[in-house]
Amino acid sequence: MYRGTVANEKEGLCKSGKKQMKHKIKTVVSLQSDPQVLMFNVNWKLAPERSHILKFMLTISDTFHRDELFEETDLSDYKYAFKGCILFSGAHYRAMFRQLDENTWTVYDDEHVKVLNSWREAIEFCLEVQTFPTILFYEKTCLPISSSKLTKG
Repeated sequence: MYRGTVANEKEGLCKSGKKQMKHKIKTVVSLQSDPQVLMFNVNWKLAPERSHILKFMLTISDTFHRDELFEETDLSDYKYAFKGCILFSGAHYRAMFRQLDENTWTVYDDEHVKVLNSWREAIEFCLEVQTFPTILFYEKTCLPISSSKLTKG
């Protein structure tokens, strides 16, 4: 029994002898169990403008239910909470992770650790140093979910 599937369709070309025929390729990914951590890669074609970084960071969901992502799932209470991300600017990476007990954000880079007091400060930091999220991390939780957006305070 699959706990969840994601289907993706795209058009492709298939060679049969000397002929090329158009066809649809369907990819199906199935989960046998709920992973503890889900990671999402954000593919930026070029370094984004400040307005695009801001818009993206304001749309990051604080939590989501697995059923929002996968079809054919059972009705478990598992939700995933946003824990942090890998940031990129130029040739430099940073990690930014949430401290749930204090609802603060900590930025780690090669030489410094910086504590930010809110998601709003985290966004301002990213805009100030022109860095942007490339990998988002969500962790499985059974905690009640009160909001679908990050606290902006």
